[in-house]
Amino acid sequence: MGSERLRNIRYYLLRHGRYLEVARWNFLFEEGSEVEVLKALKAYQNRDGGFGRSLLPDYRNPESSVIETWFAGLILREIGFPDMSGGMIRQMLAFFDERIDFSNVVSSERVAEAYMPWWYRSEDKNEAAYDTLSLAGFVLRHDNPESSLYARAQSYVKKVLSGENKPLKAHEISQLLLFCEDMKIARRDDLISEAFKEYVRQQVQKHIEQDPLKYRLGDVVVSPDRFIMSRKSPFYSQNQRICDFYARYIEDTVLPDGYWPLKIEWEANRECEHVLRDWRGILTVHNMLYLQGMKTDDD
Repeated sequence: MGSERLRNIRYYLLRHGRYLEVARWNFLFEEGSEVEVLKALKAYQNRDGGFGRSLLPDYRNPESSVIETWFAGLILREIGFPDMSGGMIRQMLAFFDERIDFSNVVSSERVAEAYMPWWYRSEDKNEAAYDTLSLAGFVLRHDNPESSLYARAQSYVKKVLSGENKPLKAHEISQLLLFCEDMKIARRDDLISEAFKEYVRQQVQKHIEQDPLKYRLGDVVVSPDRFIMSRKSPFYSQNQRICDFYARYIEDTVLPDGYWPLKIEWEANRECEHVLRDWRGILTVHNMLYLQGMKTDDD
């Protein structure tokens, strides 16, 4: 990426991004400290240990929610779950213990339709809720194995993974990849069969749109960054062509002011510029992480 374009992106984020995204940028790209990220993230945590206060910009609710607490976990994952985040994680686990029903995560919570509508669970309690497994994975990675929450998470995982493999949607695959990562680190690979791991790998390949023209035409497609953020990914080699194309596509589509247009069909908050502005900041960090992950030694 040219220096002028990169400078515009950086300046846009510094001028318009939330303190949280600026702290993430500084940590990820400018040798900043994870302390600043934790300070910024802490501002969204409530006394009950959960996160709210529009951590997800279009969730206009100050109260804690499972989905925003899950999103906070993604940010902690991004900075490597530093030791100093232990207190925050314990508070999150306490919140999950009080609020989470793995089979019906947010049935009682009002989630903006503009983002993650799949977190509304089906009335069919027997449905394999693959998209909820990342929450269970977070618990099994960080909680005490003797806790009741750990036991509930483990029981839920066994129930879901014991059923027949069902066709996966892109968001479910994303959550399963997080779950598999957590199980490896938690040394709980015993919960995932090799056959299921292979099934997930096949689903990744199946869902990524391989035709560059469809991206250029603005079609709604599943792009590789849903599953692959680095050349080190086990899925990169078989998707190298489209991953490398998508990196060029990201560079080509940044606007002159230094941000990317959002591809969200807003059902709510359409008129709220601050919601769009905050999501642009999140997208900026995401896209720059992808470009960083796709760099070669020659770049």
